[in-house]
Amino acid sequence: MDKRLAAVQSLWSLFEVRDWATARRLFVDNATMTWHTSGERMLDADAIIRVNAAYPEGWNIRVIEVNALQDGRVHSVVEVSHPPAKFIANSVFRFESGRIARVDEYWSTVEPPPAWRTPELIGAYERLDVAGGHVAPINSPLRAHLATLARYNVWATRKLFDHIDALPEADYRRDTGLFFKSVHGTLNHLLVGEHELWFQRFAAGVSPSVQLNAELEPDRARLRQRLLDAASAWLGLMAGVAPDRLAGTLDYTTTKGIAQSLPFAATLAHVFNHGTHHRGQITAAITALGHPCPEIDLVWMLQAESRRVASPEETLS
Repeated sequence: MDKRLAAVQSLWSLFEVRDWATARRLFVDNATMTWHTSGERMLDADAIIRVNAAYPEGWNIRVIEVNALQDGRVHSVVEVSHPPAKFIANSVFRFESGRIARVDEYWSTVEPPPAWRTPELIGAYERLDVAGGHVAPINSPLRAHLATLARYNVWATRKLFDHIDALPEADYRRDTGLFFKSVHGTLNHLLVGEHELWFQRFAAGVSPSVQLNAELEPDRARLRQRLLDAASAWLGLMAGVAPDRLAGTLDYTTTKGIAQSLPFAATLAHVFNHGTHHRGQITAAITALGHPCPEIDLVWMLQAESRRVASPEETLS
């Protein structure tokens, strides 16, 4: 997947889950965002994040399409539902050194057609669903479920690190009897599986050969950041998955060189389930070491989302 496309898809997904800190890293510091419809411009990346975080709550984003333009820009079309209103945003992104440097955004309000436009007057004419006839497949229960698992993967990873960060170095690297021995070893395995293997298979259609117990990142702080970035990358992938692809297969080669063709959606669910499995091992190890462990059941995230009415200061903290 083109890195520019992935960046834009990730941006909208991160906005949807209100992950402002990760979204900020997608911009260069002096990035600008212009809202041409209302005649406003944010003059740096912090202002871009702050205005979106401060936007009155109750809104949701649905990505309709994201396309690369020949001159290096990226164009996206998203639907923003903010009951009782609904908007369509056309945005054009420019990049510097792989990060977003400029956004030009044009908004329009979704509204029913006037009564005078009828088949009797026009002839070859029909009225579509509000989103252009694509509501049902894009908002299918399967797609919604997988998108929830992708959000949960980010949320649970963040919650887990709130407790991992408090571990003394000796406990962090201690062999606690886990399959990959230590908390550090298990986190490296998550990086291998989630990003170096499965993400490459889904996003790029390639099958890297990496040992499951490889230590890709010996540094504790860098490993933390790479895992958070890897989890967020799945949000961007989910935003760009076509409905018909969910019903298809994933063709790849295992680390042992065996060709596989598996159901796309079920295998994607496996990736998120794999993360849940190993996070559970880590929380057990943290408990055995005598430290408090996080409560990271999926239902806790759903409850938090249902009552989320955060102030700008809270969302940016």
